[in-house]
This record gives sequence, structure tokens and C-alpha cells, in this order.
Amino acid sequence: MSVSYRVPAFVEGVHFTIRPTKVGGANAAATESPGDDKEAEPALEGKEEEAEAEAHDAEEDAEEEQEPDQATAEVVEVPKRAPEVFTHPRPNSVQLHECFGATGKACWKRCKVPGDYAEFEFSTDGDGGDKPDKRWGVLALVLPATSSDDTGLQEKVDEFLGRWVEVERDAWDEVRLRALCARHGWEFEWMQWDVLKLSTPAAPALPGDSAEPDGASGAEARESCARDLAVLKDEEQRVAEARTRYAQTADELERDVAAKQHELQTAKSHAEEIQKVCSELEKTRSSRRSLLQDRTAALQAAQARAQDLEEELAGTEAELATAATELQRLEKEEVERATEIEDARQKLSEVQMEIETMQARAQTSRSTHAVVDFLPCSLSLPDAVSKMAAADAVMPVSLPTGAGTREVLDVGYPVLNLQKLDNPQVSIHQCAQRYGSQAIRSIFEKLEERQSQPVFEELNLSDNYVGDDGAAYLKDGLKGNKALKRLLMPRAAMRTAGFQSIGALVGTCPSLEMLVLSSNLADAAGVEGDFSAGLGKNKSLKSLCLAACRLNNAGVQHLCAGPLMTHPALEHVSFNYNRLEDEVCSSVCRMLATNTRLRYLELCGNSIGPAGAEELVKGLSANKGNLQKLGLAQNTIMQRGCTALCKHFVSEKGKSLEYLDLRHNKVGYYGCVEIRAMLKKPMDDDESNKGWMINFGERQLMLNAH
Repeated sequence: MSVSYRVPAFVEGVHFTIRPTKVGGANAAATESPGDDKEAEPALEGKEEEAEAEAHDAEEDAEEEQEPDQATAEVVEVPKRAPEVFTHPRPNSVQLHECFGATGKACWKRCKVPGDYAEFEFSTDGDGGDKPDKRWGVLALVLPATSSDDTGLQEKVDEFLGRWVEVERDAWDEVRLRALCARHGWEFEWMQWDVLKLSTPAAPALPGDSAEPDGASGAEARESCARDLAVLKDEEQRVAEARTRYAQTADELERDVAAKQHELQTAKSHAEEIQKVCSELEKTRSSRRSLLQDRTAALQAAQARAQDLEEELAGTEAELATAATELQRLEKEEVERATEIEDARQKLSEVQMEIETMQARAQTSRSTHAVVDFLPCSLSLPDAVSKMAAADAVMPVSLPTGAGTREVLDVGYPVLNLQKLDNPQVSIHQCAQRYGSQAIRSIFEKLEERQSQPVFEELNLSDNYVGDDGAAYLKDGLKGNKALKRLLMPRAAMRTAGFQSIGALVGTCPSLEMLVLSSNLADAAGVEGDFSAGLGKNKSLKSLCLAACRLNNAGVQHLCAGPLMTHPALEHVSFNYNRLEDEVCSSVCRMLATNTRLRYLELCGNSIGPAGAEELVKGLSANKGNLQKLGLAQNTIMQRGCTALCKHFVSEKGKSLEYLDLRHNKVGYYGCVEIRAMLKKPMDDDESNKGWMINFGERQLMLNAH
């Protein structure tokens, strides 16, 4: 038996091996088709010689069989295991020929196969890397060894092999394939796993192809073929069943794929909807974040503005309270003076009537001496008339203004108010800043020229640019003045030197009761030296307002350790808005433990914390109930400090405290609820306790959540 095989020109890297399984005498011939690719390895010569020796031994024992009249060829599918005809003396197969590589005559050539059965093994490395169209193939043709005429054999083999049709997997069109098979007389059938089986009718016999297989009779061959056909039918039945199962599985897979695709499409739709919702949420979040930032900035600006307004309001309220008190006093004095003037007028009328009577008597007695404006020495004007004349007296003084003009003011009246409010549509500071240090100097120069002493009981220089020079003129002009009771100089543009001058003036004024120096930047140095010494000499001052003077801890500590410790008359002190912290509270406590005269202490608008508040509780306890009012609003006392102060307020030692202001101290709503529960004044109490003010009879506690 001879084998002829062909490797298509597009195949690269294939491996082909022939192993004979039965030995017999034969003459083998093989033919290969020409190729252009690189040559493969040559077959091993030693193995061929061994196979030829075995074939020669087998030929001696073989029986000659009658040749058939006509040889037919049929392309069939070989079962996995051939039927066993006889027991082979050498069952182990031997490699006869091996071909590897591309087409070429050096390796792909004819070989002799001893015996009548051979196994073909084919292997490939896939598609050659990245060439999917180069997966197969090798074609082999087995011929009887009895053929001796090789003339034109190669051409006939090529013609026979050319009848095979190569079908690309991607081009399997059943209509076209059936038409092609009908044209050439082929049978068409689809096989399992997408393998196309094309069979043709029996090809015409090749030369020398009429003999029966070596070593077998015709009957045995028919029986063998019948068995093979039965096996093939069984295989075909199994293939049909497998094809049916494959079709069912394919349908199920298609349905599953369709369902999965539908689920995937639904999931994609849901994902797109979720993405849209997320995008809208992100846009909403960004817009809300921007809006929150804008509102936060506006809130911060409003809080800053509110704090400024509260500071101004606090100062204005203090000034209004002082002005109201003074107004009541002036109204009372005015009523008393009006009564005195009326009495004086009545007495003056009586004196005039008496004078007229005396003049009539003189004319009647024909006195040689005329009586004109005669007033007996025994008669004199009462004191009320003298006071009336003094009150009605006018002492005009021309003063320079900040606008570059001069104005006439009466400096003979007990109250001199230079805080002129001409235009109510602008701020107090703008419409009142009219007089400066030169106006102060002119007042005292004019009084000196007229040899008059100042009779001022109240001098209001608020919101005027007095400065340090104007303060020095006041010190010299009012030195030793016994009439001055109230000196009001808030926002007068004074600094350290001006405070030193005012302090020296305070030490020489024995009747001064009120001193307001708020909103003048004195710093700690301004209340040291002459200011502290003058305040220590004074024995009449009752109210001292140093709010917003930037004293800091050092300035207040100096005053508490010095003149405020033992001042005999001081009842009210204001240290509002002076940047005070916890460390100043120890000095305040020592002052409260010693000063039993003080009744009202203001520490609002500072930075006193919980520790400072607890220290103040110690000072209040040491004060033994002399202090009646304490202002601590707008600090950072928080819930801890407020709780300590409220406990003292309701304790036995704190019953003398009539007023305690703890508003705006960062307590928080829930902290405020807890404190009010501790005070037994809950939020849902009566209407009188629902706001900031908590009433304890006539006593008041101010507390809010802020």
C-alpha cells in the first residue's frame, strides 16, 4: 500500500505522521503537490528501513486473493477503533514517516506502507499565531501497492484531490452549497459541530487499483465493509441524536442569550436613568452648596453688622439712661427756679408799690429834695431776685467750628452742650463733630478775659474732635472747679495723653460725679500714671464709663489693683468691649472682695470664657451681697459658665443680685433648656418667662440660646 498526500499552499507549521499496524508485502508509491512555503524536516531514514524489513517478512506469509473486476473508492468516516481481523504478532505501532512544515518535495513525498492498514496522526499549532485562515490541512491518498505504472500519477492525484471543495466557515450558505453539490453530483449533509461533510460518487479507478486488499478474500472484505457500515450507521444515528440535542441546546442558548440581552438592555436603561438622576442630584447639590455659601456669607455679614449695632445700642442706651436721669434733675430744678422767680416777682411788685407810696408822700410834703429811684437802706432784693438775674445773664462767646466758621455760644449757663444734632438724616457722629480743641481753648480764654469762672455743672463734648490737646485745655481751664458734676466725652478722639490729662482733672474736681470716656483709644497706658493717681484722689465720682477704650487685660488689672480697690463713692463701672479674657477675672474678684461700695459692674462684649465665669462666682461670694447688677452679655461663657452664675443667682449668697445679664454667650438651645430646668423656670412657663427675661419677683435674669 502506498500513500500520497498533499499539503495546501496556505498551511504552515503542520505535523503529519504515518504509523502502519499490519505487515504485508507491497510496493508503495506517494505523490505530493508542489508548494511555495519553507521546507519541513526530513523523515528519519532509520525508521523507514525498519518498517521495510517488517513488511518483507509479512509478504512471505500473506495469501494471494482474487482480484476484483472493478475497483471502487469511497470516502468514509473511519471509526475511532477498527474491527480486529487477526491477532497481530507485533501490536505496537511503528512510525513509518513524519512530515512537518510547509509544502515542498524535500519532505512531503511518497512512502511505502507495508501491510494493508495504517494510522494517520495529524497535529497543528493552531492558526499560526494571528492567521485564522491557516488552520487546516493535509490530504492523503492510499493506493494499492500492486500498481506499477506511475505514469501521470501525480496529475491524476492532483485532479482527484481537486474535486474537494474548501468551504470557509464564515461563508457557509446552505442554498449556495446545495446548488454547488447538485452541479457536481455530490451529496450534501450537515454534521455535528459545524463540520461539513461532502461525499462524491465513486471515482473512476486509478491505474493498478483493481486488486483486493492484501491478505484478505472478497467475502471477508464484504463482511468487514458490512460491519463498518453498521458501525457507521450507528455513528450516524448517534450523530443525528447529538445534532438534535445540539439544536435543542442551541435553541435554549439562544433563548437564554435573548433573555440575557433583554436583561442587559434593561440594566443599561436603568443605569442611564440612575446616571441622569445622579447628574441632576449633583447639579442640585452644587447649586445648593453655592446658595448655602452665599447665605453663610450674608449671615456672617449680618452678624457682624448686628454686633456693631449692639455695641452702638449699648453705648446709646447708657447715654440715654444718663441723659434721662439728668433731664429729670434739670426739670426738677427748673420747676424750683420758676417757683423762686415767681416769688421774687411778687416781692419786687410789693417793693415797687412801697417806693411809689414814699415818692407820693415826699411830693405832698413839698420836700426840696426830689426822690428819684430812692431805695431805703433797710430794703434789699431777696436772694431769689439775685439768682434770677444771674440765670438770665448771657455771656456770649464766639467759637471756631470744624467747618471754618465761627458760632456764638452762651457759656454762662450751667449746662454746656456741644453735641449739636443739626441733621437727623445722618449719623450722630457726622452731625455732631463740629468743635475741636481750638473751641475748648477759646471758651476758657474768653472767660479769663472777662475775669469769670466757669459755672458749668454739666459739660457735654460727645462726638467732637477734642483730641489730646483739647483734654489738656480742659485740665487747665477746669482745675479746682467745684461746680462741675458731669463730664461727657465719648468718641472725642482722645488717646493716651488725653486720658492722662482727664485723670489729673478728676483729681482736682471735688464735686465730679459722672465721667464718660467711652470709645476713646486709651490702651492700657492711658489709665496708668496721672489717670490712676487722679482717680485715687477723687472722693466724689459715682459713675465711670470706660467702654470700648481698648484697655485689654493689663489696663483693667491695673485699675482693679489700684484706685477701684478702695474708692469710697464709685457705684458704677463699665468695662464693656475692652477685649478682656479669663485672666482678668481674678483681679476683678479681688477688687469685689474689697470694694463694698460698687453696685453695678459691666463686662459685656468681651472674651470671658467658662473659667472666668467660675472665677467671678468666687468674687461675688466674697463681695457679700453688695453688688446688685452684673452685665456679662456677648462673651463666650457657654453653658458651663452660665450654669455656675445661675446657681449663684438662685443661691442664698446671690439673693442680693437684682440683675444678671447672660445673653449671647453661646449656650445653645438645649443648654438653655437645661439651665432653665435647673432654675425651675422651663420654656413652657407663663408668658412672663418665655423670652430672654426670667423674672424672680423683682429680680431679673437675662438668658437666651445663642
